Amino acid sequence: MVKRKPFEFGIFEDLESVERYNEETKNRMKYLSRSFVSVAKKWGIVDGQVLDLGMGTGLLAIELAKEIPDVEVIGLDLSGVALEVARKNLQEIEQPLRVSFEKGDVEDIPFSDDTFDLVVSSNTLHLIKNPVSMFNEIQRVLKPEGRFFLSDLRRCWA
Repeated sequence: MVKRKPFEFGIFEDLESVERYNEETKNRMKYLSRSFVSVAKKWGIVDGQVLDLGMGTGLLAIELAKEIPDVEVIGLDLSGVALEVARKNLQEIEQPLRVSFEKGDVEDIPFSDDTFDLVVSSNTLHLIKNPVSMFNEIQRVLKPEGRFFLSDLRRCWA
């Protein structure tokens, strides 16, 4: 296995790296998505709109839409090649899902205020230059009773 080089601020720039990352993380993301789905259901998220920030290859967004079929999931990422792989992943699913992927910055989310019932983010925070900007944007796009679920195992606060 080729060791992946760290990338600055998390923007995938080449297709080979994104495809390798996609293959390396498929099983882990399916496992991790169970936690996101479980928490979403516990919070009563059974329909509405979900935003997946820094969605990479879209695996979490796809799993959320598979397990909670009445939600519309939008994935947001800065990397055009990651979006390309995410769309390929979505095409491989044999059931129709309410999922779309858009290019955008988590520090300047391109959606209106009070849009989303749930915002999720997995393994993105450690790649963000200004996390406070991201959190302010999350607060802005969440509906007043909206929820936010973040998981990031690599953040170094030192």
